[in-house]
Amino acid sequence: MEHHSGQWIEGISQLQLDEEASLGSLIAQYFQLVEPQNLQILPGPSLKKPVVQAAIYEHMFNEAVLWPIPPATYRTRVLKMIISRIEESFSDPEEDEILDDLFRCWSDLSTRPQLSALDAAQKPSYVRYTAPNVVDSRDCRTVVTLESRGLILSSGTTGFRTWEAALHLGTFLCTPEGESIVRGKRVIELGAGTGFLSMFCAKHLGADGVLVTDRNPALISTIDDCVAYNHVSNNKIRSAIWDWGDSLRTEQALRSSQPIHFDVALGADLLTLWIPGCTAASRLQAHIIPFQSPPLQEQSGFFHTTNIPIRTYRISRL
Repeated sequence: MEHHSGQWIEGISQLQLDEEASLGSLIAQYFQLVEPQNLQILPGPSLKKPVVQAAIYEHMFNEAVLWPIPPATYRTRVLKMIISRIEESFSDPEEDEILDDLFRCWSDLSTRPQLSALDAAQKPSYVRYTAPNVVDSRDCRTVVTLESRGLILSSGTTGFRTWEAALHLGTFLCTPEGESIVRGKRVIELGAGTGFLSMFCAKHLGADGVLVTDRNPALISTIDDCVAYNHVSNNKIRSAIWDWGDSLRTEQALRSSQPIHFDVALGADLLTLWIPGCTAASRLQAHIIPFQSPPLQEQSGFFHTTNIPIRTYRISRL
């Protein structure tokens, strides 16, 4: 079952505006599986309000209506933190209390068998990314991927998780300048990994068509499944296994002798790609795009650390 942002707004309309914004940010971070210590949890005076606790339960922990929902191990850690914060905020034992639904959920999660750290790290999890710069919070732009974040390197690929560079590039594409690069264009993504950028361009940025490529067949198979989960038409996005140096073979190419044309190629964390030194011989020229993501604590979506600066280049033909 899919989580609908319209129902979310209706459910928390009784909150104050600052509480609604803070809770919306927490929900977005939570479904992106941001490390619990980095979650921006509401302050104690807000957390102890019954209406806030009810909203937290309904939009973060109610398994009956939420999809995707984070792994049980992650939910257990987050709910433990939230309940501890609530208890710390109590000033009147006679009046202050923890919502029954939250307490029952905590009891259920804490008694479930827990996976080992190794098994939990390797188990695939659905991750829902929410785009920043949302003008109307009833129209949240989200993308769902399937990731194994513990597999930093497996089967010769690092593509089992969405890395900071992709989230940084996605943040740039949310700006008017970034969106104009892909809107109405034929887009190809190189080394797509989880397919996060391709699905975002196809679903929300108005790309005319997107071809998502990676050399790893398992990643392409997972992307194909996620395209369906994101309700993106197969006419809008296609996939292909492509090992650089070999010919790009797609169903379209097999049916036609005409070459495939693209307007824009996207790539993030392409480990073998050179940038500075695009030479006259290559007939390519690179320009640094003067864009930096805001610090983590100021981000409203596509949450990622900015401790290590990330450069974004736009490469064009001379």
